[in-house]
Amino acid sequence: MKIISDMTRTKLLSSKKDLERNPFAGVQFNEILSPIIEPATETDTAAIDQLLSDLGCLSDRPTANAKIRVLLCSFLMQSQRLENRVERKGGRMIIGWPHDEAYWRVRSKVGYKIAIKLREAMIKHGWISHQVGAEINLFEGNGNCHGYLIADFVPSKAVGISFQSSAEVIYATKSSAKKTRVVDTEVDQRTKDLWALWKQTPLTYGSQKMWTAYRSFSDAKLTKGGRLYGQWSSMRKAERLKCTIGSQPVAEVDVSGMYLTLLCSISGHVPFKTRFKDPYEVDGIDRSEVKAVINSAIGGGTWKQTQPTKMITKVGISQRRLTEIRKAIIPKYECLKSLDKYLMYSETLAIQEAEIMMRLVERLQQPIFILHDCLICQKDNALAVGNEYQAEPSQYSLVVVDTLAMSIGEGSENDGRDMGMFISNIMRLKAYFNCHILIVHHTGKDRSKGARGHSSLRAALDTEIELKADGLVRVASVTKQRDMESGKKVAFTLEVVELGLDNDLDAVTSCVVSPADVPDSTARKTRLHGYNQVADQALHDALKKHGRKIANSEHYPPNRQVVAASLWFEDFKLRRADDDAKPDAIRKSFNRARDWLQAHDYIREYENKIWFIDDPDGQDK
Repeated sequence: MKIISDMTRTKLLSSKKDLERNPFAGVQFNEILSPIIEPATETDTAAIDQLLSDLGCLSDRPTANAKIRVLLCSFLMQSQRLENRVERKGGRMIIGWPHDEAYWRVRSKVGYKIAIKLREAMIKHGWISHQVGAEINLFEGNGNCHGYLIADFVPSKAVGISFQSSAEVIYATKSSAKKTRVVDTEVDQRTKDLWALWKQTPLTYGSQKMWTAYRSFSDAKLTKGGRLYGQWSSMRKAERLKCTIGSQPVAEVDVSGMYLTLLCSISGHVPFKTRFKDPYEVDGIDRSEVKAVINSAIGGGTWKQTQPTKMITKVGISQRRLTEIRKAIIPKYECLKSLDKYLMYSETLAIQEAEIMMRLVERLQQPIFILHDCLICQKDNALAVGNEYQAEPSQYSLVVVDTLAMSIGEGSENDGRDMGMFISNIMRLKAYFNCHILIVHHTGKDRSKGARGHSSLRAALDTEIELKADGLVRVASVTKQRDMESGKKVAFTLEVVELGLDNDLDAVTSCVVSPADVPDSTARKTRLHGYNQVADQALHDALKKHGRKIANSEHYPPNRQVVAASLWFEDFKLRRADDDAKPDAIRKSFNRARDWLQAHDYIREYENKIWFIDDPDGQDK
C-alpha cells in the first residue's frame, strides 16, 4: 500500500519521432471532449446561456438547452486544462473531438446532433479550427478522433463560472463493445448509489464540485474492465492533490502492483514467503524492467511473451535483455502461468480490482473517490482507508454456488465457451470475496465419468469431492486435490431432529450430520465375477509390471501407482488368450468391465491412466 500526496503524471501527445518510427500510429490527445459537467448555480447557468446565445446555439427547447449546456461546460473546463498544460510544457491547445456517432450515443443524453451543432457554431465564431484529421490506426486496428485548435481567448470564457457534476445527462455505464447505450439496471443503480454518497461531500477543485463517474466495460456482458472514470480521472496528479473533500486536503491510497497481487491471490502462487515492500523487486534487475515485463504479460494474457511489446520497448528493453529477464522472473512469478488471453488477463483483473474498491466504499459509506487503481480520500484518514483497503478482500470465508446448472443461466454446461465464462465468473467471485468458492454439481447418468459437463471445469478446480450413498451412510471422497493428498474419505449419516411445531401442530424437522465409519470397501471384492474379475486381475498384473508413481501432480494420488489403459488392456487380452472371442468382442467386454469398476469405486482414471482407489497391493507401505 502507498499513500501519495504530491506527485505528477501527464499523458503526452505522440511526438513526431514516434510517428516516424511507426507510420501507422494514430494521434493521441491530452483532452478528448466528454460531456461530464454542468453549471453549478442559476447564476452560472445564466452565464453559460449567454455564451450559447452568442454562439447562436440557444433554443426554445429546455431539454436541448440542458444537453448543450453540459457539452459547453465540459469544453470550457477542458480548455482550461489544456491552457495550463501549454503554460507548463508548451505546444498548442488541441482538443480531440470525436465525429463518430456511437461515441456520443453510448456516453450521455447529449447526442450526436447536439455535438455537431456546437462544433459548427464554434468554428463559425472562431472558437476552434480544425487541425488534425481522424486517422485509422492500421497497426493496432482502431481509430481516433479529429483535433481542433482552441483559440487563445476561449479559456477565459470560463472565468467566474462554477461547475459541478452532471448526473442527469451522463450514463452510469458504457461498454466499448457496444455502439448503443448500455442498459443494466443493477449495474447502473450501484454506480448511482455511489454518486448519491459522493454528492453529499463532493471532491472539490477550486469552484468545481465533482461526484459522478461512469463505469466503462470492454465487453457486452459487462464482465471485463469495469473501471470508473470521473472528472478527476484525466486531471494531473499534482492538480488532483490540490482538491479537497469537506474542506480537508486529500491523499491517494494505492496498492502497489494490484494486478500482480490479484493474480497471485487467484492462482494461489505467491512468490513471497514473507511480507514484502515491492512486488516488482527482483535482485539484479531494475524495477522498471520487471514491472514492464510482468504487466505486459498480464495485458496480453500469456506468460509466453517472448517478443518485446510497446510497454517493454518503452523502458529500453531489447530482445536479448527480454530473454535474460524472463529467465529470472518466470520461475519466481509462477502465477504468470495462470494467465489466459480470454479468461485471465488485465481486463478480467480490472473488474475484480474495481469491485474491491466499490465494495470498500459501499461498506464504509465515506466520501472516498475511486480513481482507476487507487482511492482518493481525506489526507488525515488515508492510513485508516489504506488498512481497510488491504483488509477488504478478506471479509468472507465461503461462497456456495448451488447448483452449477441453476447458476449457468442460458449457457450450456457441455459447451466449452459457456463453461469458460462460468469459470471466469467464479474467478471474479473468488477475487471479489477473496475466499473459497464451493460449487455444487451433479454427475451424469454414467457416474463413472464423473461430473457432468465440459472437462475444463475439473481442470480449473483446486479440489473435487464426490459424495455417494452406501446404504444409510454417505461417503465424501476427495477425487482431486491440487496441493495435498487425494483419496481421503469421510463418512457420515443424517439424523432427523425436531425443531418444534408449525401452526398445524405438525413437527418441524431437519437433519444433523453425525460422523460414521467409512464402509469397508474390501468386503465388496467377493462380488467380482466374470469379466469384471478378469479386468481386476489384469490391472493387478499391469501395475506390477508397468506401474509408476506420478509425483507433483494434482490429478493423481501421490502415493499410488498408475498404469496406462493400453497396457492394462494388453494384460486383459492375455488373460483371455484361450478364448475364441473375436478382437472386437474382447474390446467391448474390456470397456464394459472398465466402466463397471469405475462406477463401483474400484478404480479411477485420468487421461487414460488407471489406478486402484484402495490399496490392494500395499502400495502405500
